[in-house]
Amino acid sequence: MKFFLIVLLLTTLFGFGSLSFSQKDYTSSNPELETINQIRKLFYEAIESEEKLEELENFFSKNFTEKALIYHPVLLSYTGAIDALKAKHAINPFTKFNRVLSSLNTLERAVNREPNNLEIRFIRFSILHNLPGFLGYGKERTDDLMVIVSQLAKKDYAKYDPKLQKNVIEFMLDSERLNTSQTVQLKKLAVALVSNE
Repeated sequence: MKFFLIVLLLTTLFGFGSLSFSQKDYTSSNPELETINQIRKLFYEAIESEEKLEELENFFSKNFTEKALIYHPVLLSYTGAIDALKAKHAINPFTKFNRVLSSLNTLERAVNREPNNLEIRFIRFSILHNLPGFLGYGKERTDDLMVIVSQLAKKDYAKYDPKLQKNVIEFMLDSERLNTSQTVQLKKLAVALVSNE
């Protein structure tokens, strides 16, 4: 259930210039931003709908070449997330497992390309958070958590909307994966974000 909340949060959280395109004005008609927002919207809808998942896949194949998916880490991370959704919708356990592994391999490549990207790390964390520990991705989940906390602490309101950062903080607190220090830090950030609204 938390996976679905994460994706809902992603669709709203990163609707404000999370890509590293040279865009300054959130209201500009930046085609890259519009495209990534469409991906986020379709991704959220695909959580519960295989038809929407197919629509999302078609959107990717229509709008991006293989090179675009290779070169842009945020797009690459969404292809990994699509595989995670395919795993969710799959019936065969073997297919589910292979899709999860494919998803995690793709997300690893995206993380390696932009290791400090909050959106990429949050996508992967949200998937890893819901996987059983025996799959052996505890280190990656912890690394993602550390980067997410670090990026949130920077209070980069030009790149990520403050109100929506508050929602990420709430999810991270609800995940119960933070240590005491991180919990205190994120609670303080949440209070600061509320007071700035």
